[in-house]
Amino acid sequence: SFLSKGYHVTGLDLSQEMIQAFEESIPEALKPQTRLVVGDAEEFLLQNQEEYDVIVLSAILHHLFDYESVLRQICARLSSGKRLLVFFEPLKQEVYSPIKFALHRALSWLDEKLYHSVMRVKSIPVLADEYHHSDYQRQFGGIDPNRVDEILRDEGLKVLRIEKYCARRYGLHALLANRVLGTQNTFNLFATRP
Repeated sequence: SFLSKGYHVTGLDLSQEMIQAFEESIPEALKPQTRLVVGDAEEFLLQNQEEYDVIVLSAILHHLFDYESVLRQICARLSSGKRLLVFFEPLKQEVYSPIKFALHRALSWLDEKLYHSVMRVKSIPVLADEYHHSDYQRQFGGIDPNRVDEILRDEGLKVLRIEKYCARRYGLHALLANRVLGTQNTFNLFATRP
């Protein structure tokens, strides 16, 4: 982890519970190197102008109304030689094979039904409506990694790698989607400022 390598880490999340879970996972000796903030990305970027060596965005862009503006602000926080990692964003793409797409959607449906059944057995509530509305960009088919690449180039960054894959809650479903169907629904991206 970054903390064990001596980095100072700032963690940001809208959820107090997620910040608390992260804080509880940090060894006491490393806590002085962390700053944990409950809040939204837009407000944080307005109030904090410092630069970072590495910025990691994990499943955040698709929750934002104007992810492009936030991404541009984030780029401004990276100086030469610094890195940006974007993980687990819904992939916007064209459907080339209606049959593959139908099988992909059926597998997605099965994955969600199994997940809801398991949560019901464990008496864990699933906030499906809140989840749907909070995934703002997913309502428009996800995020196009080519558009993200354009924005990053405009801001002086160079994309080194884009990885596309199919993420599912259960390994067998992910294996079937990735290896048998060859379908994708998620992307990761690695960029640097030269």
